[in-house]
Amino acid sequence: GIQSCQAAYVDSNNLLWAVDTGRRNLLSATPAAYVDGTPTLWVFDLATGVNTYIYRFPAEVASPSNSFLNDIVLDEVNRVAYFTDSWGSGALITLDLVTGLSRRYSGISTANQPSYVMVIDGTNYGSGIFTTPSDGIALTEDYEALFYCAVQ
Repeated sequence: GIQSCQAAYVDSNNLLWAVDTGRRNLLSATPAAYVDGTPTLWVFDLATGVNTYIYRFPAEVASPSNSFLNDIVLDEVNRVAYFTDSWGSGALITLDLVTGLSRRYSGISTANQPSYVMVIDGTNYGSGIFTTPSDGIALTEDYEALFYCAVQ
């Protein structure tokens, strides 16, 4: 079953797309409590409650111990799901829903900026906090542009 649902999306067909990081107890003070499972996409028909699709990401796309699938957007016309991986240097992950092929893209655009200094309400938190790489993701209504960002 689902280990840790990080994000969910309901499409125009009333299907719920649930992003399972596969990881549990990640914030535990005891590393031995961490559970690294396979990142998985679950799709449920909300009208019937039936699980209609399961996709387990291969380790080279989303590693059970070195990834954290964070968010999803769905291109319903071209049948592609886009995900952010908010672990390490970050990544964008695509899943072609027709072929079942997933891919990982990472580079300077998916990473956080280590020199970024966070100041909130006049308090300087420095550059070592709030440094999540690729986190937010959005797709335009016409499916022509994909936007993503780090949390900084």
